[in-house]
Amino acid sequence: MEEDYSAYFEGLYYSRLKERWANKEWANSWQYKRICEEQAAELEAHRERIRREEIEVAKAKLPKVGTKIRILRMVDHPHYTGREGIITDIGDDLQFEGTWGIATVIPNVDKYEIVE
Repeated sequence: MEEDYSAYFEGLYYSRLKERWANKEWANSWQYKRICEEQAAELEAHRERIRREEIEVAKAKLPKVGTKIRILRMVDHPHYTGREGIITDIGDDLQFEGTWGIATVIPNVDKYEIVE
């Protein structure tokens, strides 16, 4: 004799619907997807604002463009040791570009001093 599993599967189907509803996976999943995408975009914009603010705070603690520095030690380019130059740009990655050559100075990694 064959067993009838239809009641079991029907119960499983409705329990999954209830679970999806509880998790806000609505029948109109495109609405849920749109809401999630909007929230993700808002979160990313918020993270970008915080990142920009952190960059500005960090830049305020660094020497300004036009400051003359002497390189005491560069981790990746030891032959730059002793070179002097003027900072021409500070990028969003907070690395100094200057007149000492192509290599950039990385604060908290490379050592430098301000020349008066």
